[in-house]
Amino acid sequence: MAPADTPSGDVFVGRSGELDELDAALASARAGHGRTVLVLGDAGVGKTRLGQRACVLARDFLVLSGASLPLSSLSIPLLPLRTAVGVLPPEQRPVLLRAAGAEAAEAFDSWLGERCADGPVALVVDDLQWSDPATLDVLMWVTAGLTTRRLALIVTVRRGEAGPGHPLHRWLADVRRLPGFVELPLGPLDLEDTRAQLTAVLGEVPHDTLVREVYGRTGGNSYLNRLLVQGLSPTQTTLGAGLPEDLSSAVLRAWHHLAAPARELSRVLAGAGRAPPSGARRPRDAPLPAGVACLQRGVRSRARPDPVDRSVAGGHPGQDARGGGPRGPRRRAVARDVELPRLRLRRRPGHGAALGRAPARGTRCGHDGDGDAGDAPHPVRVAATPRGPCPRRPGPAGP
Repeated sequence: MAPADTPSGDVFVGRSGELDELDAALASARAGHGRTVLVLGDAGVGKTRLGQRACVLARDFLVLSGASLPLSSLSIPLLPLRTAVGVLPPEQRPVLLRAAGAEAAEAFDSWLGERCADGPVALVVDDLQWSDPATLDVLMWVTAGLTTRRLALIVTVRRGEAGPGHPLHRWLADVRRLPGFVELPLGPLDLEDTRAQLTAVLGEVPHDTLVREVYGRTGGNSYLNRLLVQGLSPTQTTLGAGLPEDLSSAVLRAWHHLAAPARELSRVLAGAGRAPPSGARRPRDAPLPAGVACLQRGVRSRARPDPVDRSVAGGHPGQDARGGGPRGPRRRAVARDVELPRLRLRRRPGHGAALGRAPARGTRCGHDGDGDAGDAPHPVRVAATPRGPCPRRPGPAGP
C-alpha cells in the first residue's frame, strides 16, 4: 500500500492560501450553500494532511472522513463511505451500504440530507483515484444536489495515478461542470516552509546548508522531506551517502507496477548507462537486448511514453515527467541515488557494450556524455540526465 502523503504527527506548515480556500468553502456550507472541494496534487505533496487540517477547521461540523485503498485483487464497493460512517453508532449509520447501485446511492444521499438538516456536515474522501466506480457514482449523486445543503465535500486526488480510460477522468470532467465546485491544486512547499517542516521533524532549527540540500533533492515534497532526514542531527550540514530504505521504496513504488519490457529497459539503462571500458565489445552476432534494439532503431520520440521517466518519477504514459514536484527533476534527483543492489538488479553480459554504441546511430537517450565508465554498478541516474541528441563518441562503429 502506498504511504500517506504526510504522517498525521507532522506539524502543519504553510498552505495559508489553501487554508483560506477551505475556510471559505466551510463557511459557505455552514450558511446552507454546499461546496465540493477537489484537492489535486502529486504523491507526497501533502493532500492527506490538508484534508486532515480541514477536519480541524470544521469544529462545528459533523466530520465524516474515509479513504480509498490501492487494492490489487479485491473490489469493495463504497469502501471510503463505509469507513466514513464507521465512526457513528450502528443505529445511526445508513443501512444500505452493503450493496452498490441506485438503491445505495439514493439511500446514502437521503441519509446525508437528514444529517445536513441537523447541522453542517463535512465529508472528506482521501485518495479518490483508488475508489471503485460505485463510490464515484454515489459521490456524483451527492454532488449534484449539495448546493442547497449544509454540506462540504472535500476529496483528494493524486495526480497521474489514474491511467487512460479510468472512470475517474469522466467523473472529474462531469463534476467540474456542477455548481459549487472548487478545484484546489496543491504544489510543493517552498524553501522556508521546508525549513519549518524540518525544524518540526528534527526538534530544532537545522543547519541552513542541510535545509537547502534537502530542498534541492525533493523540491519541497513534504513526504520525501521527512523520509530524507530520518535519524539525522539538526547540526549536520550534509545528508551524506545513501538513502533511507523507506525513501528508496517510496521513490521506486511505481517501478514495480511497470510492464516487464519497461522494467527490463530501466535495468539496462540504470546498470550500464555509459560506454564500456576500452576493449569491451559485444560480439557481432550477439543479439541486442530488446530495449537497446529499440533505441538503435530510433523509434523513440516525444510522442512515445518514456518508461524510464515512469519508473523513477511515479507517472503514467503520456504525462509530463519534466515538471516540478516529485514527478519532475526534483524527484529524479532523489531517484538517481537509489543504488542497484537495493533492487537486486542484474547486469547482463553485453548490455553495457550494446548501449555504449547506441548513441553512434544518432538516436536519443538519457546519456550525459561525460566521464568514463567502470565495471561497478552505477546509481540510477538515467532519468536525471537532460534530454536531447546524444554526443558522438570516437571509436569503432557498431555492426
